[in-house]
Amino acid sequence: MRRGFFTLVNCKILPVNRIAFQTILLSLLSLPLLVFSNSAKQYGVGYSWERFDPALAGRYYSVYSLVNDADMNVGIKNRHSLVYANYLDSLISERFYHAYSTYSIKENWIAYLAGKYIWYDLAAIVTPEDIMKHPMAACSQQAIILMNCFKEVGIPYRAVHLNGHYTSEGQINGHWYFFDPSVEPNFKFAKGRKSLSELLTDNELDAVYVRELPTNDLHRIFKNISYGKVNENVAWKAAFFHHITYIISLLLPGFILFWLMIFIKRKLNRISSFRR
Repeated sequence: MRRGFFTLVNCKILPVNRIAFQTILLSLLSLPLLVFSNSAKQYGVGYSWERFDPALAGRYYSVYSLVNDADMNVGIKNRHSLVYANYLDSLISERFYHAYSTYSIKENWIAYLAGKYIWYDLAAIVTPEDIMKHPMAACSQQAIILMNCFKEVGIPYRAVHLNGHYTSEGQINGHWYFFDPSVEPNFKFAKGRKSLSELLTDNELDAVYVRELPTNDLHRIFKNISYGKVNENVAWKAAFFHHITYIISLLLPGFILFWLMIFIKRKLNRISSFRR
């Protein structure tokens, strides 16, 4: 384990002329550009059973774009229907492949370093619009996108916490339905979408996940089940951390650069006075 991010060394300030000072200054000014520049998007293949379509990653770039597509293809009047919710679930399954989307050093270098050296999850993105910038999303991130789509159209939702897995449910006409866009269960084997409790009661959980998860893994994952509050603002603590670190990541380079300029200027003035 590394003991720290920085190593302090003793150094001396050597005399520099004006041209050297300008060169150093221009070099330092270019450093913050790393923070503002966009990260390159990499496209993977995911699992063999995934329906990921790379073309959709560039077409759908926000929660609004997903909802707008559902409005056009299913109809705004059908927003509170199961057909509409199923369409959003399927669209998200095709939009992402299963892998964590994390902040890069260019997007949020503080969250990136925190995830690299403290805890990996600190770099995992929970803000919907930031998740939409990437072609990949883990189970929790795809559930966050779906729940935000439900929130946008007025469908009640709740998170479903499992053992190493994260999904959600949406309430249509007073009835809860289970959604898992990340692992993509096939509800045709259960004669239509149901709530998680109904799948367990009817012993149909194995059938809907027959392609994706081995039986042993499936039973382990669904051994412990808990539900979040209805219409809860999920992962708000992580989102708050990312918002704060993003602001700091933008301001800190400029703050350091400002004081470094003052420090160098004072050194140059001292050298100039000494030469006189």
